[in-house]
Amino acid sequence: MAASIKDISGVVENQVDVTESEGDIVLVQEIRTSDAVREESKPQEKNDRPKNAKRRDDSVIKNPVLVERTNLLNVAKLCIKTLIESALEEARTLGDDHVPLQQFFVVMEHVLNHGLKGKKTFLEKKRSFWGACESLEKGSPEAAEITDSVRNLPGVKTSLGRGRAWLRLALMQKKLSDYFRMMMDSKELLSEHYEPSALLREEEAHVIAGLLVGLNVIDCNLCVKGDDLDNAPSVIDFSLYFKEGNYLDKPENGSASNPSINLAAVLDQKNYLEEHNRHLTSQVQVLQARIKNLEEGNRSMKEELAKANNDIISLQTENQQLRNENLNIHETVEKKLKEIEQELELQKTLKTEMEMAMQLMEKDIQRSRTGHISPKTAGRLKTSTWVSTVKCRRQLRP
Repeated sequence: MAASIKDISGVVENQVDVTESEGDIVLVQEIRTSDAVREESKPQEKNDRPKNAKRRDDSVIKNPVLVERTNLLNVAKLCIKTLIESALEEARTLGDDHVPLQQFFVVMEHVLNHGLKGKKTFLEKKRSFWGACESLEKGSPEAAEITDSVRNLPGVKTSLGRGRAWLRLALMQKKLSDYFRMMMDSKELLSEHYEPSALLREEEAHVIAGLLVGLNVIDCNLCVKGDDLDNAPSVIDFSLYFKEGNYLDKPENGSASNPSINLAAVLDQKNYLEEHNRHLTSQVQVLQARIKNLEEGNRSMKEELAKANNDIISLQTENQQLRNENLNIHETVEKKLKEIEQELELQKTLKTEMEMAMQLMEKDIQRSRTGHISPKTAGRLKTSTWVSTVKCRRQLRP
């Protein structure tokens, strides 16, 4: 593959940037004029050709990777240009049978496989960029959705087939240029999956990323099921881009159709941009409505939060008041308990004294009955006993 691309490098370099607009026709005329000047100066350049050819061979030998990148860039330019032109001419949704679209996927496969790390396994004869595609899901939810869809495809068994299915889904979603640029910007992904001299890590990748943006005007309906993706060949057909020596040199009689082709392309792009603008406007309106609802919800939540904070403060204050009241009640109860205990002790003491007085009175009564005490002394004892009994009864009353 590398050898086949190197052989066409000299032809592609002078043909890639020519388009079909009026300014580009002037550019073709200038190129033809320069070719005529070169033919007139052929005798002077005959002696210089061996040196230039030798210098070209030396550059290919010394830096073949650079030549591979340049050739891939040039082929990608031609492939994308051909695909856009054919899609605008046919003005329909492209399918799997569209040859320029098939060749575009082949070229993109070669671009993403250039400088890929890793060795070929026994089960899979070709290296695949599927691992790099899977790494994109770490930084993008949309990339995670497409990789999950590819993993769940029936009939696709190899990593090469999954990578091809990923390319087709990304093009149908019109996200291929975004994912390609994400690969270029992810240093961790590039260092993990690609060599330092890979195309994705050089300036050529930025040019291809810019060209892929133009594919957003194309609508595709592709089938990604079955085992065709696992076994399909990946060979670039250069005959599509080089016809009769120079594909970009158009016959003069065909220049009359250029205005209509360009007008149709401009109208298609205008319709696409208007539709895309309407879609973006509707999305902006939906997002604005969501933002408004979120702001209202946030405002109501703030009000509820302030109200809840006020309720918490009032509850805390009421709780503190109840604690203080409880503490006062507890102190009062303790004081009353102490007073009751003291009064109980006093009552016990009075009861003991009264019992002793009653016992003494009974003894005096018994003595008076036996005649050991005179009647006057007995009367006095009775009187004193009765007085002490009355006092004890008064003290025992509440």
